[in-house]
Amino acid sequence: MLTFFVICDTMNVVFGRVLRFGEQIHSRIPLHFDIERGNKMKDNNNLVRFLLTFFLGWLGSLIINHTSLKPEGHTSRTGAYIIWGYITCGIYVLVASICNLTFDPSKEKNIGYKKD
Repeated sequence: MLTFFVICDTMNVVFGRVLRFGEQIHSRIPLHFDIERGNKMKDNNNLVRFLLTFFLGWLGSLIINHTSLKPEGHTSRTGAYIIWGYITCGIYVLVASICNLTFDPSKEKNIGYKKD
């Protein structure tokens, strides 16, 4: 009999795969992927960028551009926070600040940022 399942516990996730009855599970993948990859510092910066832009809007974007929080090779779009924030009644600021949580410099496009 073949089964497919996903087992979750407090610290580990076992991704399901087709198993034969009685087969042992040998692969465990930690939930803390970022710690395993060494991206903890990047995530802290993403959180700080999110908080700055969420609570301060364009002023937070300006602070990001002039501190060590600025991602290498990218510039926060301060003008877009001002103009689009006004036109969309703050929706752009909300969306762009949430996208700061998932900022990845390897992606071709990041909302709220332009490449230098």
